[in-house]
Amino acid sequence: MSLWFSASASVPALRADEAPASARVTLLRAIPFTGQTTYWEYVASQVANGFPNYSLVAATTSDSTPAGNPRTLFMVEARGSGHVAWDSPPDSGYSVDNIGPPAPAPFAASYAAGVTNLHWSPPAAPDLAGYRLYRGSSSGFVPGPGNLIGTPPDTTFADNPGGFYYYKVSAVDAHGNESPTTLAFPSGTTDVPVGESRALELAGIAPNPLHDGGVIHWSLPRSEHVRIAIADLAGRHVATLADEDQPAGPHFIGWDARDAGGQPVASGIYFLILEAEGRVLRSRLAVVR
Repeated sequence: MSLWFSASASVPALRADEAPASARVTLLRAIPFTGQTTYWEYVASQVANGFPNYSLVAATTSDSTPAGNPRTLFMVEARGSGHVAWDSPPDSGYSVDNIGPPAPAPFAASYAAGVTNLHWSPPAAPDLAGYRLYRGSSSGFVPGPGNLIGTPPDTTFADNPGGFYYYKVSAVDAHGNESPTTLAFPSGTTDVPVGESRALELAGIAPNPLHDGGVIHWSLPRSEHVRIAIADLAGRHVATLADEDQPAGPHFIGWDARDAGGQPVASGIYFLILEAEGRVLRSRLAVVR
């Protein structure tokens, strides 16, 4: 059996039996019908084995575009011994774009004066239409309509008001296919110079209440040993997030709302505890499951 598709009428016609079906040459057939001649170009052959059905993946002559899907006319020819052949009724098919573009990368984020500025590089995709930006409270958040914050047409976006959130960006093509996402996290509070003399501060966690995680932000006036911990409402230890020497300036760390054993904590009120300079600062937070 051989598959043919309709070719241009400006090329000369050759009989299909002038060369073997398996030969890697261009074969053309001319079929007169109701006063017009249709030219068919050979695509591929498949041995008949008495199966009830056959299938073949064939390229179309045109790709789909935002304006539409051009159709390609196909015909199947069955051959017997000698020069006996049967042609199927012609039918048409078209290319469907269901493959998303590559993910945009690299992806960078910086936080300053209450605004998170985001920038990424465009992927190589000829039918690129735009981007989708998502915001979450942990690196593992799942992008979806509920956390979509923008659909910019170019490669920059300002999240105002921003914060210490995780961001994911994807590319979308002209047919709505979406790429995998690329993750970014703000590089820090650029409006507070590192080493600037100021009081010890604990800004708490964002978001608050949190569901699957958040980001803790604090600032040191000088180099200190810092311990960051989570305790429950009764004062019982839940998790230690940091216990180390840190330089002066702004700092942040994520908490995935899990205890020291890696288990998700229950819904309720907890305390964020910062120990530094011989002082203890506390901030209350809520976990909502």
